[in-house]
Amino acid sequence: MGSGDTLTGGVSDDEIQAAIAASGPAKLLPTADGVAPLPLGGLPDGWSMEQWESYGNLWWEQNQP
Repeated sequence: MGSGDTLTGGVSDDEIQAAIAASGPAKLLPTADGVAPLPLGGLPDGWSMEQWESYGNLWWEQNQP
């Protein structure tokens, strides 16, 4: 890439998650006992901690690398 080249467009959250997943074993953030561990990037966009405590396990079922 030359010095005059520019990158256009953004990187989607899906692309970021795919890159994280491809980079090695998932690193998880700790949570309370019985609560699904948070993804490395924290709560998914639009989720509250209360929602995660109830439905985080479903998110993992749908988003496993």
